[in-house]
Amino acid sequence: MRTADLKKHPFATLFTEGQLEKLLPLARWVEYQPGEALLREGSDCDQFYLLVEGLVSIDLDLPGGGSRRLQTEGAGTEIGWSWLFPPYEATFDIRAVEPSKLIALDAAKLRNMMDTDQDFGNRVLKGMLKTFVGRLGQTRLQLLDIHSHRRVDK
Repeated sequence: MRTADLKKHPFATLFTEGQLEKLLPLARWVEYQPGEALLREGSDCDQFYLLVEGLVSIDLDLPGGGSRRLQTEGAGTEIGWSWLFPPYEATFDIRAVEPSKLIALDAAKLRNMMDTDQDFGNRVLKGMLKTFVGRLGQTRLQLLDIHSHRRVDK
């Protein structure tokens, strides 16, 4: 992995060249084929993913079996934010929808870097907050769409 590889993802724009160099030992390329799980609900979330190519779905397990696709995310997004919060367990299933190439960052080492370098930690949190706000906006639109199809009789 090289700094140029990290720069293939928009998340890298948050960091200085020096910070990107410090990220390199934490990063590795991973690939997933359609149907393969990156994360399963309840599993350890020990990686933070930067989606460089492909498409993944964020699915919710339903009581009684089955699952529901909540969102689909493409290249340029961050995947798996449960690495940031104890107990560091995935809250959703995440699966590749098409062949996908991602940069996996070691979550424990990333948290340690955030704890020891306040500027770096603030940059990561700002990037994650941007992701959170975007996903909440997507969820809001989904809910509006769902409820706009219901007729309300008085």
